[in-house]
Amino acid sequence: MITVTVPTALGDPTGAVHRLADKPVLAVRTGQTEWLAGDVPCYAAPARAATALARLAERAEWLDRPREYPKPTGVDLQTAQGIVARNREGWLPPDEVVRLLKAFGLPVLGGTLATTEEHAVAAQRAYDGPVAMKAVAEDLLHKSKGGGVVLGVAGEGAVAEAFRAFQDRFGDRLRGVFVQPMASGERELLVGVATDAKFGPLVVTGLGGVDTDLIDDRSAALAPLSTADADDLMRGYRAAGAVLEGTDEAAVRDVLLRVADLAAALPEVTELDINPLIVTSTGCLVVDARIRVAPAQPIDPFLRQLRRTR
Repeated sequence: MITVTVPTALGDPTGAVHRLADKPVLAVRTGQTEWLAGDVPCYAAPARAATALARLAERAEWLDRPREYPKPTGVDLQTAQGIVARNREGWLPPDEVVRLLKAFGLPVLGGTLATTEEHAVAAQRAYDGPVAMKAVAEDLLHKSKGGGVVLGVAGEGAVAEAFRAFQDRFGDRLRGVFVQPMASGERELLVGVATDAKFGPLVVTGLGGVDTDLIDDRSAALAPLSTADADDLMRGYRAAGAVLEGTDEAAVRDVLLRVADLAAALPEVTELDINPLIVTSTGCLVVDARIRVAPAQPIDPFLRQLRRTR
């Protein structure tokens, strides 16, 4: 029988297994059924024992990371709570989405919700340049797929024509048209919130724009996020290295922390999708987003603490 012990003298340069000093971690007893001797697991094969030890050290190192939970500045929680109170259940109107995200200091492009053709023309004139026009209609969640987006619209005649086209397409379902100035950037990300029935709010990120429908490449973490959690999340999907190269990673991290703060502070926000989040070498910009609210459901706080259990 072979017993693996971590001596105090060895310690560990990373602190990963130092607290296990002078205690049996596991044992190998070849040819025997795997069993538990007191609080020491016994393995029948050295390879299985080595794998378990590697996982133990990996988790210990993860638990020993600095746990700093920065509080984002410039958050107007009272305004955000008021928006949720006014819209007790369902998808928020686009203008309310903009207000809620801005209340948490997120860099939102914004726009104008136009309910008439004349209003849409006036909005384009005020932006003094090409605009994106997005239909706001019942049961239209994926605007691009549903024919609810027109990009690069310039001139009063083109704006009026696009507005009428939405009226013809959606009829009585149309509630208005969201008019935004055009924006462009080097990379597009998705950042969102999903609510798990047992663990509560999760922050999700990954490839954004049209790529999010073609390639399911995302990472997720429980809210709220520590700085280390945000860094892991930011680089947790397969294409992260290529997507983030040359971009303002500090700005991406700040967006993740603010979205996590929103999810933790407003449990009524059961779904949030920022897509795309345009990322450049000098910052981020939320171009489009949707938010669904519902009465908050109780969650088990002990399950959420498992990620911090030593």
